[in-house]
Amino acid sequence: MAASLSCKDPEVDFFENVRHIQLHRRTRSLRRLAEACSAGSLSLPSILTFLLPLAAQVIFGVQSNAEQNLVAEAIGVVGAAARQMRWPQYSFLLRHYMRQLPKKQLNHKVFIKTVVAILDAFHFDLSLATPPGHPADSVGAGKDMEVEPEKGVEPDKVVEPE
Repeated sequence: MAASLSCKDPEVDFFENVRHIQLHRRTRSLRRLAEACSAGSLSLPSILTFLLPLAAQVIFGVQSNAEQNLVAEAIGVVGAAARQMRWPQYSFLLRHYMRQLPKKQLNHKVFIKTVVAILDAFHFDLSLATPPGHPADSVGAGKDMEVEPEKGVEPDKVVEPE
């Protein structure tokens, strides 16, 4: 992950800019992170353990309207991450943000945008799925739709900032 985001030039380096005091540099670093994720240059464990908590920290920590662009880029990061996930992780992420909707009255609009970004990132083929209650469902059809979790990655683990 570090090779795809770090650079010798401090103006372009993700790790330098994500912690920078200037808001536009943090925004640009999150945009680069979303681009790296969309390009597939980040592994799933990196996405789950680093990228999502970083984006969630921005989304959950909205302080003012001046940070709207930063929050929009963080939502883009969550959407790009959702496109790379397998079903168990995607489903957990969607349910996690759906559960936050009734709880977070102040940032309701931000959470709706995040849920929409996750839904826009839906990339699973449903042509082989059997509807619930279908006779083939009880026989065991649709077993090819089950996804094995990647080794070393817990399917329902998304770290939430405190």
